[in-house]
Amino acid sequence: MHVRRVLWPRAALWRPMVSLLGGYVLLLFGGTSAAESRSSVEALWREQTVVLVYRSMGTRYRCVELESRVRVLLTTVGTRSDIHTDGVCTDYALQQRLTIQLASPVEATSANLAEVAKYDPTRALLETLRGQTLRTEADIERFPAEWQRLSLRKAGGVLFTRADCMLVRSIKDQIFPSLSVHVDRDQPGCELASRVEPRSLIIDALVKSDAGS
Repeated sequence: MHVRRVLWPRAALWRPMVSLLGGYVLLLFGGTSAAESRSSVEALWREQTVVLVYRSMGTRYRCVELESRVRVLLTTVGTRSDIHTDGVCTDYALQQRLTIQLASPVEATSANLAEVAKYDPTRALLETLRGQTLRTEADIERFPAEWQRLSLRKAGGVLFTRADCMLVRSIKDQIFPSLSVHVDRDQPGCELASRVEPRSLIIDALVKSDAGS
């Protein structure tokens, strides 16, 4: 009996293997996250006032230090640098409250354009009495922005440690929902972080592109 040997063409054998191996290499070393792979979008600044109430039985801050750390975190996630803070704050108090006026990027959708261009009656009356022309949607500044995946372990040159866990959590819970920020990987409980090295908070944030600076 004769046994017939079947010889597979080398190209046919190796091509799928190389393709599969290349896919794994891309996944391990060259892959990008969903946020990193997003293209640039048109954005605009939305001005708003938010409130942060910080309470902690652990870490307490001087007011100037609290404001500085809040400012660093907010500018890291795309907020414009001209942040204004005010509020009831006493150094090292059990509870500190900040009222924060800020401008952050939002995608330039028709709904966001209409919201930003909208005037409350008092402001519209004041600008009319001053002889100022009311702003329309066509007057609103637009700029390129992109979604970026960010770690908040180190922001703006400041290292946020387990001692800052409650502050980062307070900003995440109270302010991030009002911004173009989506939490990708949350922190563990701050009680757990007090016993082990804290896990970094990973977010996707809409940030003004360098091309739009």
